[in-house]
Amino acid sequence: MAILNYQQGKGLGKLVLNFAENHIKSLGIKIVWCNAREVATKFYVKNDYSIFGEPFNIEGIGTHYAMFKVLN
Repeated sequence: MAILNYQQGKGLGKLVLNFAENHIKSLGIKIVWCNAREVATKFYVKNDYSIFGEPFNIEGIGTHYAMFKVLN
C-alpha cells in the first residue's frame, strides 16, 4: 500500500487500511503483517500495529520494519 506524497495526511491511507483489515477479518484471519518503510512506521503504530524483529534494508527503497496487528 502506498499513498502519493501530495495526497498524504488526508486520511486516504487509513481508509485503505481499514478496508483491507475488514476484508481480511471477513475471511476469518486474526493477524495481519506488513513490511513498512521506516517513514511509514508512525502511521502503522497509530493504527495499532507493532514492530517485530530487526530493521532490514530493501535495496533501492530503504530501511523497512516488519509490523503486525491482531485483528479484533
